[in-house]
Amino acid sequence: MRQLLLLAGNLTIYGIPGPIMTTGKGPPLHLSILTVLALHEIAMQPPPTFKPKSHLGPSDFAPVLEMPRFCVLARDTSMRLLWCNEQYATILNATQERLKGTHLRENMEPVAADERQASHEIVMTTEIPRQFSELRHGWRWITRAWPLERAAFGANGVIVALFPSSAPLAEDAPFCALPDFGDLAILSRRELDVLYHLARGLNGPEIAEHLHRSEHTVRDHIKSIHGKLRVHHRGALVRLAIERGLQGFTPHQWATIIKNHRVTD
Repeated sequence: MRQLLLLAGNLTIYGIPGPIMTTGKGPPLHLSILTVLALHEIAMQPPPTFKPKSHLGPSDFAPVLEMPRFCVLARDTSMRLLWCNEQYATILNATQERLKGTHLRENMEPVAADERQASHEIVMTTEIPRQFSELRHGWRWITRAWPLERAAFGANGVIVALFPSSAPLAEDAPFCALPDFGDLAILSRRELDVLYHLARGLNGPEIAEHLHRSEHTVRDHIKSIHGKLRVHHRGALVRLAIERGLQGFTPHQWATIIKNHRVTD
């Protein structure tokens, strides 16, 4: 996929220069910026900087609504769900109809929901899009929020796009300090720390040195993680951690995320 992406051209969409995708055969294809953002994530490349139009609706995301794990949803000013795509409903093991009208607090811990609501309220107040990374449902996501186009649902609000990504952002890029651990919530803080360093590519002795623990202790943590997550060998565990995109968080961000985790060692 990396070979398919060539950032060039001067197609203007949402007020920015637009990319061109080419396969080297036939004419180049002009794509919407949202499609290219999704392709960038698939190619594990950092997303480009962009300045979107001020308000968006579901139709603006039409090219990517059915992409696996690419979630789009709209909420009103009270954080009630107005609409979501099927991918978002699937992540929550629900249907689009069932989720309609639900509050953000119904899908995650209240304190985590309140942190995200505060960010969305800034978007609605300033009418300036925001981007941040977060741990949600046990995966790292890049979340982007825009003011909702009122004509879409006859209401003001925010429209949010989420996609799993390990692509690093700037060191000082915003992130949600209050996570939704999902199925990783069963792990202790130390086990989460070990899992994070496995995703970063460290081996057992390197993790032990980094965490100032013995290699025996780290092996015990890894064995415990295997049992809790029902993963049977080290390679599969490392693959799981990498697929979740945990390595995309900086060490400081990860330390902040797990600091208040309820399950202690």
